[in-house]
Amino acid sequence: MKTVRKQEFVDFLGRHGIASMHAAQSLSAEYLTVFPRCKRLALSGSAAGRLARLLLDWGRNSANGKPEIRFTMALTHEEIANMAGTSRETVTRLLNQFRRDQWITNQRVQHDDVKPDQLERLTA
Repeated sequence: MKTVRKQEFVDFLGRHGIASMHAAQSLSAEYLTVFPRCKRLALSGSAAGRLARLLLDWGRNSANGKPEIRFTMALTHEEIANMAGTSRETVTRLLNQFRRDQWITNQRVQHDDVKPDQLERLTA
């Protein structure tokens, strides 16, 4: 891996406007990717709330404006736990609880319907 000193990089960006613009666009894209993850972890005090927010975000992104929230959960419980800032065991327990409460339902293998009203209460 090669490194560049900060001042050299700043000087380079000052001399090359297009490179500066591309650097800004790259930083902006990374911010837009990371910000929702940080918000999800910071705004909910409970693991249930963080998991609910994650499911709602996935569902709303895949709904494309439709009122029904339905998506395919393609990640492992371990991967979901990493995204929700909790343990795999907690994700498994909470998903089972959400299913028992019928806040999410499996329609087919790895396909979930989400009832947003119930999950929204957990995220407040």
